This record gives sequence, C-alpha cells and structure tokens, in this order.
Amino acid sequence: MALLIDSNIFIALERRGLQLAALEVLVPVESLAISAITASELLTGVLRAPLGARRDARTWQRSGSQSARTTS
Repeated sequence: MALLIDSNIFIALERRGLQLAALEVLVPVESLAISAITASELLTGVLRAPLGARRDARTWQRSGSQSARTTS
C-alpha cells in the first residue's frame, strides 16, 4: 500500500531546498503516491510561477515528455 502525500509536503521540500529523494529516509519513494487534486495543485503552482529558473526547477520532464507520471 502506498503512502498518500499532500502538496504541503512538496512545498516544504522546495522551501528547504530538498528533493523528493529526501523522503527516502522515512519511506521508500516507490511507496509514495499523490491524489489527482494534489497533482492539479502542483501543476497550478508550476504554471503560476514566474518564468525563469524557479519555474524551470518546478518543471519535471522525462525523455522530452511533458506529461506527469501517474500511478493508479
């Protein structure tokens, strides 16, 4: 079973300058999940961020794809 994490966790990590891998100390990253509303909140945060380094840091791209990874 996965541990559901909320957007406040991602915000706290960003404010501390940490990556998602920092959570591995507590729980394996493979067992983490986010809800659809959390994904929407994170996307909104990316789109509302000013252009430049901060927005680029929030954008996740895999193999040139701009789609987010989802887990059912």
